[in-house]
Amino acid sequence: MSLNTKRKIFVSAYACEPNSGSEPGVGWNWILQMSRFFEIWVLTRANNAPTIKMEIDKQKIENVHFVYHDPPKLILKMKKFIGTHFFYLFWQFGSNRLVKEYMIENDITIFHNLTFGNILLPISSYGRKNFFVWGPVGGGAVIPYSYTKKFQVRDRLKEFFRRIYVIIFRKFFLKAKLKDANLILCKDQMTMNLVPSVYRKKAILFTDVAVDNNLSVKPSFNDDKKDIRFISVGVLESFRGFDVLIDAFSLARSRTPNIKLEIVGDGYLKDKIKSIIAKKKLENSITLSGKISFADYHKKINECDVIINSCLKEGGVTLSFDSITYSKPLICIDTGGYTKSFKDISIVLPLISRWSLVDEMANEISKLTDQKYRENLISKLQGHEDKLSWEAKGDQIKELFMSLVS
Repeated sequence: MSLNTKRKIFVSAYACEPNSGSEPGVGWNWILQMSRFFEIWVLTRANNAPTIKMEIDKQKIENVHFVYHDPPKLILKMKKFIGTHFFYLFWQFGSNRLVKEYMIENDITIFHNLTFGNILLPISSYGRKNFFVWGPVGGGAVIPYSYTKKFQVRDRLKEFFRRIYVIIFRKFFLKAKLKDANLILCKDQMTMNLVPSVYRKKAILFTDVAVDNNLSVKPSFNDDKKDIRFISVGVLESFRGFDVLIDAFSLARSRTPNIKLEIVGDGYLKDKIKSIIAKKKLENSITLSGKISFADYHKKINECDVIINSCLKEGGVTLSFDSITYSKPLICIDTGGYTKSFKDISIVLPLISRWSLVDEMANEISKLTDQKYRENLISKLQGHEDKLSWEAKGDQIKELFMSLVS
């Protein structure tokens, strides 16, 4: 079977929205890159339609046909009560008919399940019976007990049952999907480890995010050396490791008081994080900015001195890649996925025992108050904006499909 630039692919991308971060931004950027080489049909949420149509007209994007779908109105009204993942189950169950209809009608034989990228979530039963590319997927990572014992009761229970579910899912439900897949793209090593050896030859480590070098950014640097400004971004939930970050920041501040930390994001842990900050008497040093616009996010990233991604499993990847876009030093934790691209250009801390990690992170925060140390890290980022760009990622995606279907 030969490959040409107009080969047809059907892509399931629940999360897909222009000018967005996280998974919606991932979905959109993958679609843009795939459209350079293939003719694609994209199934996504109906509420993404207005921004997608506007961006298609603006950029004059070709070779992409969007199919919009949402569950019944009753389920839409229940979304905030049942949560995103349960809502996705309803969306996925209702999407199979459309996948089958459009693939048959347009003679499409390649199905790519792109977002949500979680190995534990369902996939179109029709799509996976075709030539099936799965991912990039995560969902296999578990957080060590030394961290979860500090979680709230609900989150400790959630992580406990999640461990059990991963074991059960792997034993009874994963095999059929792995057997159907022609290629499995894994975001991190722990997800890769869920794939039994008999199917391991189908699986590769493949990061889902890249550097956005189309922002025309002129990096801003802090000329006022009175305070060194650190920033971290993400939904305020346990796996993001904000409690670890605050403990490390508190320890670092006892040595180097000229530091400030801004945490951008909102979530159910907001009150707990506020109480941790108050208990450590850090109200004048740590700011909780809440949820902000996409434009304000980029402005804050450009104006900070150092970016910290404290996620305890694969997450905050867009934030980490933005450190390259904006030439900012990065501290992150080795989650066995995207961090493989950052080990030589950023500070990647091992996921060791909690207090050892706190100590190491505090040491790096203190060291980063030194301008020469920051400049040395910034110099290592030079050139990687092209090597790790979305365009380079698009070329890799093309090669993957070429090698498979040919």
